[in-house]
Amino acid sequence: MRICMILKNNDLINDNRVRKEAQSLAAAGHEVTVLAQKTARSSFNEMMDGAKVIRIPSIFWNPRRLFVEKAIELDADVYHAHDLFALDIAFVAARVTGARLVYDSHELWYSRVKYNYRARLIRRLLYLVRERALIGDADRVIMVSSPTAELLKERYAVHDPVVIRNVPLPMAPLPSPVNLRDKLQIGGDKKILLHLGGIHKWRGFEQMLEVLARNEQLVLLAIGGGNQESAYERHCEEIAGRLRVRDRFNILKAMPFDEMMAHARGADVGMCLTQNINLHYYTTLSNKFFDYALAGLPIVASDFPVMRELVDKYHIGKLVDPADAKDIELKTAEILWNNETYQEMRRNCSRLIEENNWERESEKLLEIYDEIPVRHRHREARTDYQRKFRSILILGIDETSLDVPEMLKERFRPETMLAVYEGNTMPPAEDGLRWMRLRPLRQALRACRRKSPDAVITSYSAQGLSKLLLYDLLSVSLGMKQRFVYFPFIDLVYELDRNIFLRKFLNRFSTQCYFMRKTVPLKGSVKGLFI
Repeated sequence: MRICMILKNNDLINDNRVRKEAQSLAAAGHEVTVLAQKTARSSFNEMMDGAKVIRIPSIFWNPRRLFVEKAIELDADVYHAHDLFALDIAFVAARVTGARLVYDSHELWYSRVKYNYRARLIRRLLYLVRERALIGDADRVIMVSSPTAELLKERYAVHDPVVIRNVPLPMAPLPSPVNLRDKLQIGGDKKILLHLGGIHKWRGFEQMLEVLARNEQLVLLAIGGGNQESAYERHCEEIAGRLRVRDRFNILKAMPFDEMMAHARGADVGMCLTQNINLHYYTTLSNKFFDYALAGLPIVASDFPVMRELVDKYHIGKLVDPADAKDIELKTAEILWNNETYQEMRRNCSRLIEENNWERESEKLLEIYDEIPVRHRHREARTDYQRKFRSILILGIDETSLDVPEMLKERFRPETMLAVYEGNTMPPAEDGLRWMRLRPLRQALRACRRKSPDAVITSYSAQGLSKLLLYDLLSVSLGMKQRFVYFPFIDLVYELDRNIFLRKFLNRFSTQCYFMRKTVPLKGSVKGLFI
């Protein structure tokens, strides 16, 4: 079975849940492709955990159109949307190709978006409408905890959502612990409190800094911060300075999971102090809860239902009021300065991981895919353009993209190609391929008209706005009705309904219009839709 996972809001590298799911499905014999976000630290294409990863760049600010076009081109049997940001993309791709749709919600989105998501009111409403309108069309819905599954089932009348918790893979052996006291120059008499994940609001940082002020024997380490552009991180540093604990507040940037585990094993207690600001936070089990247990760290956790169940059952930590710094400090001290209790909790962490790990949890995911029926229909290939065009004009070729004509030749199979070149040294002509310079523009325009190509294709790699405008003017002046854009870094081509230059500036609006045009007919009928 061909599976396309869509992960719009990160690059997959540190998303352990999606990586584990992709790895388990690939190991079970499925052909898995993950569409993720391109960032500065990641490559466009690579194999990861047995799955092919294709990363989509934000070259038009909002890359949603690129996501859906590439997803459709992959022609998968199942589109697996991770979170609300990817749901409409997967929905359009699934309905166009006749594939099945799986919605994997890592959050209780209707609660999170309504109360504290950083977005304007209209955008928040669009998110809420999107989930309500599309969740009923998913063939399977996956949630991360039993309470969130029950709430979603009650709100949207979802039929039997499946709970797949983000439990860790058992690691044998565990990485050797990093000596954090030597690395961060922490005194041997100090105890290290650990927070895994970014420094965000409602994670209990203000309370943890107050705990440091109440107890001089404690040090706080946050792994996943270091973002100088984060206003809240700067706010926490200001609070730490005001409380005179800045020298005991250490921040390390996000790191690969194995390295993070090695650092975590050098700490003393894991802090999981999610604040009770809405149903999402109250009912969701944080990923770091199991990461602390895997590292063998006793846990100070918010007294919420899901965490209470595990803490009481396995006796691996203390439950606290996450808004009360005094309560947090007292319960933390009860763990740290009672050696017998501390060692017992560390042993119990191993028992929790033995009974709650991904090897067991992934069986539910595999059962879902075993039960998913075959897709509705197969679409006609969109890449079979050779019957349409005898000759094509290619714009936007420079020294870094000389292989683009050959790649397009495989797709379009034209008899002749005319490529407009932007470099200094003209490449040699080949059979069926002729090169020409863009400037002088008048001469280029005359040559293009003389050749009268059937279609024009603009290759987008690193062109600036001025060149894009020039290419648009050239294709408009030629009166070309068949106009395509090609993205060589993800090997994607699709037809344009307006010029590239305007799309650069109107992308947010045009993307929303695009999804509205496609989604509304799809909700009623598949047959009348085309892309």
